[in-house]
Formats: sequence, C-alpha cells, structure tokens
Amino acid sequence: MDPISAIAAVVGAVATTIDVGSTIYNMIDGIASAPDNVRRLSVELRGLHHVLGLLSGSLEAQQRKASHDGFPVHMVYSIKELVDNCLDVFNEISQVVQPYLQMQTEKSVLKQWSKGFKWELGKKATITSLQTSLSNNKATLELAISTLNL
Repeated sequence: MDPISAIAAVVGAVATTIDVGSTIYNMIDGIASAPDNVRRLSVELRGLHHVLGLLSGSLEAQQRKASHDGFPVHMVYSIKELVDNCLDVFNEISQVVQPYLQMQTEKSVLKQWSKGFKWELGKKATITSLQTSLSNNKATLELAISTLNL
C-alpha cells in the first residue's frame, strides 16, 4: 500500500477510535454512582482522547506532505496497531461498566448495594489494569506523534 493510502486508512481508524472513546467517556461520566476508580478511568479516557486528536492532526499533516516513497509505511502500520489496541481497551471498559449502567435502573436499594459490593470485589483490579492500559497507550501514541513531527 502506498504511504498516502496507508495514512488515510489510519486517519479513519483514529477517527473511529475518537468516536468510540467519546461514547465510552460519556457513558462513564453519566454513571452517578460510579466509584472513584471508575471516575479516574474517565480521566484517563479524556487524556487519551486528547492524544488521539493530536495524532489525527499529525497524520493529516504527514498525509499532505507525503510522497509515494518518502514516508515509512511500517510506522503507519505500527500506529494502526496502537489505535486498534485502544479500541480493544475501550470495548473492555464498556463491558466492565455495564453493571453500573444496569444499577442506575434498579429501584431496590438492596439490589444496588449488592451489585456495588460485587463490583468492588470483582472489578477493582480490572479497572486498575484498564487504567494502566490506557496510560500506556497514551504514552506510546505520544511518542509516535513526536516521531511523526520530526
């Protein structure tokens, strides 16, 4: 694939990832009873959203100045893998926070408390792992942006 087409494909993937990330962020932000670790997860999502926006701008700038043989296509494919990893983490986050979305529709305080207790026991380590994944993806994408802008 020529560099311009490769960059265009990654720009499209970044746009999709930004949209999915925004949806996940809004979903978490709308959970009134979310514990602090889930709220911190939304902070990481917001940071990654910002970095993805910067990445999109850098890729578009590279696309405008790329020649057919002057851009390292392998780097674009690596960035695509990073963006795909972000999508995977977003999907995991969506699955993990589903019980909290369901809790908001529960009328019974006992059922809410029971689900909240199960959440704390079973999901706390998962949330910490997802926060770490978001942070790692954000740092790696920032390095990619720096490299693109050289």
